[in-house]
Amino acid sequence: MIWACFKFAFKLCLLAIIAFLLMLHIRGFYQGREKIQDILDRYEPVSALIVKSETKELKRSSAFRRKMSSRRYAPDIQYEYIVGDQVHIGTRYTGYNYFAYDRQEIQRVVWQNQIGWRVTAHFDPQNPEESVLAIPGIQSFSNDKIWRIVFLSLCMVLIWAWLFLSIRSFSRKLNQKKLDSSMV
Repeated sequence: MIWACFKFAFKLCLLAIIAFLLMLHIRGFYQGREKIQDILDRYEPVSALIVKSETKELKRSSAFRRKMSSRRYAPDIQYEYIVGDQVHIGTRYTGYNYFAYDRQEIQRVVWQNQIGWRVTAHFDPQNPEESVLAIPGIQSFSNDKIWRIVFLSLCMVLIWAWLFLSIRSFSRKLNQKKLDSSMV
């Protein structure tokens, strides 16, 4: 009986942890989209010229991550734009925390923004040095994070099923004990 309660509590804790992680990922998705839309609404559009567009490998920041074999890649894009009579260089783009473990995904973004191409950037009218380049195909949320949400959702459904079956099994055993005790 005590063991069954312990297992039930463990499953509930596991479910709560996964629900919390899922909530954080979904919250990050919507906050990123809202932040990008807010920037694009407040900033003024300006024609910009791509001056650098390449794929870079991100460096590991901790000893634990350095031991991992997977590599992360991000686009390295710079663009020039003119406000008034001053030339500014920008490096921010929508999804500026964007990275992927798939190098080809980043190379696709780089190919879509080749050196010498004209694009539309958005700059802050109060501070023209602040700008952002709206890159089609880059959201604030990478495909890796979307797969994490799918995985966490699947885990949550499986734990709910596990929990439901455990409760059902426990109630059957309890009813069986009641029947056995009433027959005696």
